[in-house]
Amino acid sequence: MFPWNWKMPFGKQNENAIGGPFSPEQFQKYVDQMMNQMFPPQFKEIMNNPASWNNRPYQGTSNPSLSPFSEKVFETHEDVFVRLTIEDKSWLDKMKISYTRNQCMITDAPEEGDTWMIHLPSLVRKKGAKTVFKDNILEIKLPKSVEWQETEIELPPY
Repeated sequence: MFPWNWKMPFGKQNENAIGGPFSPEQFQKYVDQMMNQMFPPQFKEIMNNPASWNNRPYQGTSNPSLSPFSEKVFETHEDVFVRLTIEDKSWLDKMKISYTRNQCMITDAPEEGDTWMIHLPSLVRKKGAKTVFKDNILEIKLPKSVEWQETEIELPPY
């Protein structure tokens, strides 16, 4: 009913082209080749080291190497914390902090016009954020959102 064989590289039409049906070694080689083409090289490093799957720290900014802040993002049961190392206290005078439900934006630091996005590990509430500055570390405390985005759908009578 369906012409499956013509789409597969190891089907009957390819037996003559490559000298016979695929052996298990040829099949494994083909699958490895396709996987290498589909996934970036970093994926191979991650897959070869399963011990690091759950031990990787959460990276907040999209490009941490360019960020002027040494940042740490972590969460507790009730809050999400963002800790930024501030090199110069004068940054605090012009810095603006805003946030959405899943990211924190820092603007005008260290230079005016700079914007840094920090992705949060979970959704946070719209209100209730607090900041504390101590020992050149700015700590932003964002309360987690506990409400689920759920809507009930009525079924029509049958």
